[in-house]
Amino acid sequence: MSKSTNTRTRYATIAALALAAGVAGAAYASSDKDKDTDKRVDQAATAAAARTSSPHLALDEVLARLRSAGYSDFREIERENGRYEVKGRNAEGDRVELYVDARSGEIVKEERDD
Repeated sequence: MSKSTNTRTRYATIAALALAAGVAGAAYASSDKDKDTDKRVDQAATAAAARTSSPHLALDEVLARLRSAGYSDFREIERENGRYEVKGRNAEGDRVELYVDARSGEIVKEERDD
């Protein structure tokens, strides 16, 4: 083989290797993106499952139940020890503190809050 043929063969080999490396790199990068997307989808699904299987009622659902029972003007809301503590007004306009079961939404106790 001549010297120019060897040079061309070397350049062709280098070009082929560079092309192969580029394709492999692109495939690897795509694979990482797919893994990131899969991870985000898994996290979203886990969060959605946690919301639907949560043993506690969502705050907006508790407030909706309280409104339908005649309570309004909610000022403070806390959740602790498996219950919501809600300060607001009853149907007569008196300030009250309500203790609401976080699972059932049932008013466990009502105290006048002066």
